[in-house]
Amino acid sequence: MAGLSVWDYVVFGVMLISSSIIGIYYGCKAKGRSTKEYLIAGGSMHWFPISMSLLASFFSAVGLMGIPAEVYTYGVSFIFHVIGFTTTMILAAHVYAPIFYKSRITSANEYLEMRFSSGVRLLGCILLILQYVLYLSVVLFAPSLALEAGM
Repeated sequence: MAGLSVWDYVVFGVMLISSSIIGIYYGCKAKGRSTKEYLIAGGSMHWFPISMSLLASFFSAVGLMGIPAEVYTYGVSFIFHVIGFTTTMILAAHVYAPIFYKSRITSANEYLEMRFSSGVRLLGCILLILQYVLYLSVVLFAPSLALEAGM
């Protein structure tokens, strides 16, 4: 393999530029809105765009490359992972989401402060930041390995 061509870099650059423009446009358009209106669209958004947004945020290069490898390695037993994940999502949608919705809470951190204290909220924030740093290091490392192997 010869590596990435000029067109690969062009497509990658166009994607980055268009994503940046969309972000800047909606960031400037949201000036003057309240935080709750910006984060949860004032509670008026339909379920489909919310679910697609959540799906896109959970789907990463690790899943794209890891799930087929997992199925290839362990075969049909991967179905237990799917069953567990589906059960968890159903429980979260029917147990936790109504609590957040009825309380008009925009995040789990806000719930931690309301239910316990600001110290518990701070601990939750610190643990979440640590989790994301570790997760993003894997998410960014996996595609870099794939790109390096292709060159």
